[in-house]
Amino acid sequence: MSCLIWFWISVPGASVSLANELGNDWPAARGPRGDGSSLTSSLSSLRTVEPGTALWRRPFSGRSTPAVFAGRVFVMGREGSAEDPFEVAAAFDAATGEQVWRHRYPLTHSGVPFLRAANASPAVDPETGNIYTLGSGYLLHCFDPAGEVLWRLDLSERLGARAGYSGRLVAPLVDEDLLVVTYRTPGNEPGSSRICYLALEKTTGDPRWIARPGQAVEEPSWIGSPVVCEVEGRRLLVTAEADGYVYAMFLRTGVTAWRFRFAARGVQPLLVAADRTIYLTHASREAGSNRRGGVLAIDAGGSGDVSRSHLRWRLNLAGSTHAPTLHDERLLVVDSQGGLHAVTVDTGTRLWQLRLARPIAAPAVAVGDDLCVVTDDGALYLLDGSGQAPIAEAALRLYEGESRPVPRVPAPAPAYGHLFLVTATTLQALGDEGSLEPRRDTRYRPSASGQTSPDSRPAQIQVLPPYARLKPGQALKLRARAYDADGRFIREIQSRWQWSGMAGKITHVGELRLGNQNGVGDVVALYEGLKGHARVWADPAVPLLQDFEQDDLNQAPVGWVGAEWLQIKQTGANRVLTAGATEARARHRMAYLGGDEQTYQSIQAQVRGLPRHQILPDIGVSLRGYVFSLMGQHGRVRLSRGFGHERIGHLKAFPWQPNIWYTLKLEVQQGEHGLVVRGKVWPADAREPAEWTIERLEKQPGEHHGVPGLYHYSAAEAQFDLVRVR
Repeated sequence: MSCLIWFWISVPGASVSLANELGNDWPAARGPRGDGSSLTSSLSSLRTVEPGTALWRRPFSGRSTPAVFAGRVFVMGREGSAEDPFEVAAAFDAATGEQVWRHRYPLTHSGVPFLRAANASPAVDPETGNIYTLGSGYLLHCFDPAGEVLWRLDLSERLGARAGYSGRLVAPLVDEDLLVVTYRTPGNEPGSSRICYLALEKTTGDPRWIARPGQAVEEPSWIGSPVVCEVEGRRLLVTAEADGYVYAMFLRTGVTAWRFRFAARGVQPLLVAADRTIYLTHASREAGSNRRGGVLAIDAGGSGDVSRSHLRWRLNLAGSTHAPTLHDERLLVVDSQGGLHAVTVDTGTRLWQLRLARPIAAPAVAVGDDLCVVTDDGALYLLDGSGQAPIAEAALRLYEGESRPVPRVPAPAPAYGHLFLVTATTLQALGDEGSLEPRRDTRYRPSASGQTSPDSRPAQIQVLPPYARLKPGQALKLRARAYDADGRFIREIQSRWQWSGMAGKITHVGELRLGNQNGVGDVVALYEGLKGHARVWADPAVPLLQDFEQDDLNQAPVGWVGAEWLQIKQTGANRVLTAGATEARARHRMAYLGGDEQTYQSIQAQVRGLPRHQILPDIGVSLRGYVFSLMGQHGRVRLSRGFGHERIGHLKAFPWQPNIWYTLKLEVQQGEHGLVVRGKVWPADAREPAEWTIERLEKQPGEHHGVPGLYHYSAAEAQFDLVRVR
């Protein structure tokens, strides 16, 4: 059981006075300004908390910071078991702890271990009160304040997003009329990946832009959170990536404004922004140096490569996996050993450092004159801002905790003079009952600098939508929008349109009609020497039979999603789809056929495993989140929800052989008493058996949308052929 320890410590020199004009909510993981500081004046009510008590405590299992807004606490958590995992988004009354609403859905499209699920914090849009959550399988939800789903987007199936084994995800970011989601896709090289940024209309989920500013690198386990800043009318989305660069993109278009190289390879780069300065902590080896780790201040202005011109100061201090916090003109940094450092923001001068009995396990949280830090055993320290040096000996134990480290302790969410904290077993509110006074009508107003004069000179062209998936013969109306050199919207424009890549026609007003074949095409909008781009997929019609004989060799199938790891190869007289062997460590990989996720009932494919060092791969087919696969090292067939070593599901002995073709068939249909999921396997040269190999009935399936796909695990080669979908 996870417990919490409270300490009260005096940290001299940390005094601050924050205006309370924007209310006392905590609408995102890092607070209302994204810098780890609260607009609440203090946590004075916590000083009178009796040992071992809480305002309220509710059973809940999670590992991310709550969002608190308009008197409610919004959380992401997990339920079920490693074999049958679910994720849960829920809302609780901040004053009483009563559950207001709850939404449960199965965890699919992910090999993330159960105990690492629900990693990303919810985010609340202060303008509408809508809540956004991102699950470990990259399933994005938008809820209204009452908990109704307004829209959802499966980034795995639509865009090939893939979470790493660590389960680390980035919380959605709300700014102006946009929702920005950060995700990772496989790179073209084995074992590599690339970070992508998707901006959506926050009320509808319609895409605005996709950006990939960085380079593909060997698959990192860490993805840093982007931050927003505004410099001289330019609203920027700034991020640090594993290729060793900080990138600034125009928030409204996704176009790169500048880049700054901080290391040869980015290890745990994390950012916070204030005024026109970006503060970066990292644990990387610096470019051109043997020094490892540092804290940097970067001028957020400029254009192009600003690596040599925009460094304000640098401090040699190895950063940890916890983002820095801004507090009273000071930067609070957690080092790689779990110590806390205070650094001046203008010069990078180190003011003080504090080391507690256990390493600090989450970003520091600043609340008026108070600081909160959580250690890896679940202990919570409250630091007082008076004097000139920290006094760790003044600690007073108020709550018993663990005698050993606990898995991921998230930072608390301060709001209404209280702290709201998720642990592996509970959601709890700490503070005095009488002082909890949420300001329920608080609205934060974003920057109003997004519009410029309609007579301004265009410098960037944006095509909407930036991507679309259609059926053959379907039509789509495209729009072109002009932005100035600072990324501010000017007006919609009448551009000249071009279409290429597959059959279809586009008119002079941007009306596209596809031909009667599936594939991928590119749209270009031309205006005054500028270009805007969009991509359109024509998904194959159902029923589908794909034998790859007409597809190009050494390429992935046209229009498939997340299929970079697949290539069409010639094998004897036939062409087959091949998941090649690689020297990289084995990974769970999925490729999706795309299309309307509501229309599919079954998928069937011929599969063959080729041994490598006496190892056979796992090979399977997927539909609506279920995977039916042959397990190469176990001589079994498995029907599971999602994939990964923990997804045991339903198993049955099936001693299949290498170099032999088998047929896998998976069917998912709604039955009278629930969702009927069943699979069968047989030698490809034999007649299909009447009996199903494995069947399961889901009486409470939750959400089960999803398109068909193919699955592979292991460094050994696998082959697919004759893929049938209906």
